[in-house]
Amino acid sequence: MATYSQSRFWALFTFKWLPTLIFPSKMSVSTNTVEFFKRRGVILFWLVDEERMSGKQISSVRVKKGIFWDTVSIDTTGGSNVLELKGMKKSTSNKLRDEIQNVIMNH
Repeated sequence: MATYSQSRFWALFTFKWLPTLIFPSKMSVSTNTVEFFKRRGVILFWLVDEERMSGKQISSVRVKKGIFWDTVSIDTTGGSNVLELKGMKKSTSNKLRDEIQNVIMNH
């Protein structure tokens, strides 16, 4: 299982630094599933938004290219929230996109 997380430098430069700097959002990809973890705050650090979906539930994956950092978006077939992992290095976002596409192809 590979785990990808937001860049801490992205958090500093976009002024979303406190929660994201301490607890960056993470996305884990295995052969059949994709998991997304995001902390809601710093003071109530035990509150976590967690979403797990299989390859059948993923309809598409997009990479929004920026100057320094990229955003990886996952659209689902069930109509749930769009999962976005913002502030990723370009090489890391391309690896994550390729792994998610492999999960989609396996189903």
